[in-house]
Amino acid sequence: MKTLHPTWLLVAIFVVLSLQATQKLTAAPIAGPILNPATGHLYYLLENSNWTDAQAESLNLGGNLVTINDAAENAWVSQTFTNSGGVQRNLWIGLNAVGADGGNASNYGWVDGSSSAYRNWAPLEPNYSDQYVYILPGGLPNAGKWNNVGNVTSAGYQSYPAIPNYGVAEVVPEPATYLSVLLGSLLFFRHRSRRIVN
Repeated sequence: MKTLHPTWLLVAIFVVLSLQATQKLTAAPIAGPILNPATGHLYYLLENSNWTDAQAESLNLGGNLVTINDAAENAWVSQTFTNSGGVQRNLWIGLNAVGADGGNASNYGWVDGSSSAYRNWAPLEPNYSDQYVYILPGGLPNAGKWNNVGNVTSAGYQSYPAIPNYGVAEVVPEPATYLSVLLGSLLFFRHRSRRIVN
């Protein structure tokens, strides 16, 4: 039986990644993947976009816009991404009230179908009929809290000027992913060690 040479494996991976890179992305990642040790999940900061484009790109990455399960995860996402690289950003999350009145807090659900009951609304939010939710950035009153807005690329809060909206995608790695990375690493280092010995 013929075995695959590790070099061919690397070439195959390069070809697959190159083909994926040629696809048009609606809100391409600008940072990540970044591992949150507390959840074991990978997170990506996406380009400035509206909520639906950010969710579409999250699906392309194999996940969804982030589901916030507790105060610790909310703090980690907010601290990691809202002012990343010195740029102030609103952060789209997966909570929405699509098809319902966004002014009613009981109409909101997570895009991934999660049952997370955690909410971190800013005072007097949600209001109006806007259906999409973002995390307020540092430097604003209620930083780290949530606000609801329309499907827009930037949004203001209270009397502050509009700030661009960026999505945060969350990807839950499958066990096979870890196994593939481990196997590929072992094959690569085995091949290298043979070349060094010879």
